[in-house]
Order: sequence, then structure tokens, then C-alpha cells
Amino acid sequence: MSVVLGFTGTRQGMSLPQLNEVAFSITCYGPDWGVHGGARGADLQFHEKMLRQSIRCEVWPAVGSDLPGWMIDSALGILPAKPPLERNHDIVAACTLLIACPAQDHEILRSGTWATIRYARKAGKPVKVIAPDGKVTMHPIKGWRDPFTGKVRDPL
Repeated sequence: MSVVLGFTGTRQGMSLPQLNEVAFSITCYGPDWGVHGGARGADLQFHEKMLRQSIRCEVWPAVGSDLPGWMIDSALGILPAKPPLERNHDIVAACTLLIACPAQDHEILRSGTWATIRYARKAGKPVKVIAPDGKVTMHPIKGWRDPFTGKVRDPL
């Protein structure tokens, strides 16, 4: 089975602890590829971290996105642009595990990152939330097999 890392994060960019934990997660999970929305900030940083480990990403942009040329050139593929909410749902559906790096350490409304986290939970996807201070919260589902350890996880 392929391991596909989905990613959602703040347009403000990741904090240093988030960047470090994302790099560690990529190393641990050893994904076959990644998927993200190509937004400025955290998505670009995730793309760079994946490339540094020789792992390519599919970019699923939102309508009106302005992707940098280097990202277009290095992407595994660029999917047709969609409205942000629809695009985020597609990213969740396509991934094995969603990594989320919100700007806040607590859930808020009116945030695309938190809306994606909530949707992934409802869809039964495992979600690794990395707070700005680097604290990790996992939201596994019953019977989900951790692609790194191979162990079946129960809800926390």
C-alpha cells in the first residue's frame, strides 16, 4: 500500500518547531508522495521539505492560486484548481495521513486549516496536528494501521 502524506497549514508559514516536526514526520513515515494545496506559507514549506528528501508532491491548488514556477517544475502533478473547501476535501480523500500545521494551538472557526482537520476527523482519516510550539496531537481512528510502526491504533 502506498503512503501518501496530505498537508494543510497556515499561510503565515510554519514555526521552527513545526518545520522540524514535519521534517521528522516525513523521515519516519517514508511517504511515496505528498499532496497539498500549493498555498503560500506552510504548503510551500512542506513542498520544500518533501523535495529535500527526494519525495515529490501533487499540488491541488485553489481557484485563483498563484503557484511559483519552481513548484510547478518540481511537482509530481498539478491538478485543476477548485474552490478551497472542495480542494481540501479532495486532499483528505487522497491521503493516507493528514499532517496539519495551524497557526493556533487550539481549534478555531473560520480557518481553512482547522476546517480541513475537522473534515478529516469526520472522514475517519488519521490526523497529526502540530501546534506552533511543536506539540503533536494524533487523531487516529479505530483499526488504523500506522504506516511507520505497522501497529494497529485505537482512538486516543
